[in-house]
Amino acid sequence: YSFCTLLAATMKECRVLLYGYGQVGRAFAKMLAEKGQHLREVEGVDVKVMGVITRSHGHTISEEPLDAAKLAEQTEFGGGEVPAVDEVMQKVAAPPYCVDVVVEIITANYATGEPALSILRSALQHGMHGVTANKGPVVHGYSELTALGATKNRRFLFESAVMDGVPIFNLARHCLRGAVVSSFKGILNSTTNVMLSSMEKGLSFDEALQAARDIGIVEADPSGDIDGWDAAVKVAVLSTVLLKTPAVPADVPKESIRSLTPEQLAKAAANNKRYKVICSGPPLQVALEEVDATSPFFNIQGASAAVQFNTDVMGPITVVSTDPTNSDTAYGVLSDCLEAMRS
Repeated sequence: YSFCTLLAATMKECRVLLYGYGQVGRAFAKMLAEKGQHLREVEGVDVKVMGVITRSHGHTISEEPLDAAKLAEQTEFGGGEVPAVDEVMQKVAAPPYCVDVVVEIITANYATGEPALSILRSALQHGMHGVTANKGPVVHGYSELTALGATKNRRFLFESAVMDGVPIFNLARHCLRGAVVSSFKGILNSTTNVMLSSMEKGLSFDEALQAARDIGIVEADPSGDIDGWDAAVKVAVLSTVLLKTPAVPADVPKESIRSLTPEQLAKAAANNKRYKVICSGPPLQVALEEVDATSPFFNIQGASAAVQFNTDVMGPITVVSTDPTNSDTAYGVLSDCLEAMRS
């Protein structure tokens, strides 16, 4: 048999529906266009996008795979009114579409996990894997969606929910087999880390916030970052998934960086210390802490992030993400698609 014949015989198709299509969706399509041959030859998986559903830019569902390179440049899809979620799922789960994985990458409400939670629930109910890049549905639906997936022999995966595409959940799942994660500590919010780095250099609070806006990481309402809510959601995710202790953001004490003064920053610098927003558990908290040069977080500057785990058999283990982009998040989504197809 030729290599091509053997490859075709062992090749798996991974048919994907994208629910939401912003910068991460386009980065995902671009990644497929660039890495398609590698995925087929090395991973033995042919990842194909069969459709895109958006809330305000139309939708398309195709019997034939969409061209990934063209999709990466596309922003509008037409298609008229978007059908109800269950109607979409019933359609794409059946021939000729036969979608394997529904990737949910819309804006989710941290307080409820919706509408992402309902999208993922419906995907699993209709026999497809559910992948999300959002934190909300993990916090509010981890146990439910994981159990629902198990009844269908399907997976609920979320590698990009914390630290973009850095494989912290895959690290625990595959590389720490038999170990129990006992605690974590880290810098998990890029906006506040950029602001603190800028304020150390003498910028005012407002100037530091603008510096974070200039690199495109600040939400329209920055209070979720500044006052610790985004970080608290991530703490709740890590507690729920890795510590096996369910938590929601309201359970996590939070400290805002609004109260930090130039005098405090100058005093810390004089003592060779820095202020960092540290996420940790147990106990679960988001706190403004001084760290010195012996800390693994001292040199985590700008939009970078890091998390350190302790386990019952080894540790500490520190994972660092340096200035992540949308491509990092897209890779987390792609790795989840590949993980789902190994099931």
